[in-house]
Amino acid sequence: MNQRYFFHMGKKERKKVREWLEKNEEAYSDNQQDFLRTVRWALKAIKYEYFIATIEPVFDDDYNLVYKPGEEIVRKIKVARWPAVAKTYFDDGEWHSELATLYELMLWYAYRVAEGYWAIEYVCDDSSALGNFEDSPTSSHEIESTNSRVIGGFADGVGNTTKVVMSPAFKSIALVGGSYKSCGKNHPVAMYRFEENYNFSARHFVGVVVIKKS
Repeated sequence: MNQRYFFHMGKKERKKVREWLEKNEEAYSDNQQDFLRTVRWALKAIKYEYFIATIEPVFDDDYNLVYKPGEEIVRKIKVARWPAVAKTYFDDGEWHSELATLYELMLWYAYRVAEGYWAIEYVCDDSSALGNFEDSPTSSHEIESTNSRVIGGFADGVGNTTKVVMSPAFKSIALVGGSYKSCGKNHPVAMYRFEENYNFSARHFVGVVVIKKS
């Protein structure tokens, strides 16, 4: 496992989020209320440590997942295959990879807000100010290579690719945020949605991989 491109989320990071929540109980929009509610559920559900990818994955010539900055996101797979593909990245018997859950991703986003990398308004209501969204001032209006922009402390492709994660109940897939093809005002970073049909493929739908203890 190349830990250089994974961030540790453990007890200290959860404490940081919990302290931030205690100071920010009031939400000013429906999206913010939904985000805070989801983060509270995440804190109740997650009592373990995990490492979450900080840049977008790409496929090598043999369709293995790799994490390497400056790589073009050219290969695509069906969204429905991401749970299986994520498991292939790493397994040493003690730790293994899998597709992140919505709670794991939202907890990481909340940590970045708690650390001051993001304002909650940016995450929940209008993300167009930063990133590669279609309506962002510095958008390239095309999909960018991995590790291109540092947004919220990390270069995980916010506004470049829509994030694919598992629902909390592991029964379906959730799509989080938007991509270079969508507007940050309509698809802010923390907005998520569930769809019935995931048998489509597009290179701007990218799975978020986590490493956990087996």
